[in-house]
Amino acid sequence: MPKCYLCGAELTAENESEEHIIINAIGGRYKSKKLLCKKCNNGSGSDYDAVLAKQYHFFTNMLELSLERGKPPALKMESESGESYTIKNGTTPELSHPIVKTEKIDEHSSHISIIARSKEELEQKLKDFQKKVEIRRLRQKYMQYARSLRMNIYQKSNFYGIK
Repeated sequence: MPKCYLCGAELTAENESEEHIIINAIGGRYKSKKLLCKKCNNGSGSDYDAVLAKQYHFFTNMLELSLERGKPPALKMESESGESYTIKNGTTPELSHPIVKTEKIDEHSSHISIIARSKEELEQKLKDFQKKVEIRRLRQKYMQYARSLRMNIYQKSNFYGIK
């Protein structure tokens, strides 16, 4: 009867476990039921295998290795300037989300830079920005109106001698 490589327990039908000889996360296909018991296999999967899979994740993704459970998950990376990118199965890096930078030129104007992943996304960002500008304009008009109203009330109260 075979024994578990880690704990030495005898492998039986109740405690045998199918273990990848090379972990699935890096493309391993060969399995054996004569290596580890269920307890050790579950423990090694969350400990050793997870660390090893994380270390090889970049290569698995870039080499487009097919895994038993489908394709490897996309890579998330960040540039030195703080922009985040996603790399899906050997493709070129793609922005994770659009980048909007606003640079104030003076009191009344700003320079806006938008980097989008598609024309549709750019158009949506422009619509969102347009809504924000309209809201600011409405807010400014409201504040001007409120000031003029206060001034009007103040002038009338002075006219009638009310303090």
